[in-house]
Amino acid sequence: YLIGMQTTSREVSNGKTPRVEASPSNQVAKNQFVYAVIGMSWQLALVVILPVVAGSQLEKHFDFAPYGVIAGFTIALIGAVLVVMRNMRLVTPTETKR
Repeated sequence: YLIGMQTTSREVSNGKTPRVEASPSNQVAKNQFVYAVIGMSWQLALVVILPVVAGSQLEKHFDFAPYGVIAGFTIALIGAVLVVMRNMRLVTPTETKR
């Protein structure tokens, strides 16, 4: 079961075993969730790999051993948190004011 998806139940002819059917809105929600996860995964890959590789290259060029990768990792960590927060806001349904 995915978070936020609603299902409807209907009794089968014997009246004892409920059958759960997915509504069209559930399929739309599932597709949106899958696309958001795919989008977030490539964003996280870029946001983590690029700063660490750049920090490593800066270390080699300027010869200041652990500080380039540490700086790259710090930037990657901050970027990853921002990507996850942004995507959580996109996926989480907002409440409407009445």
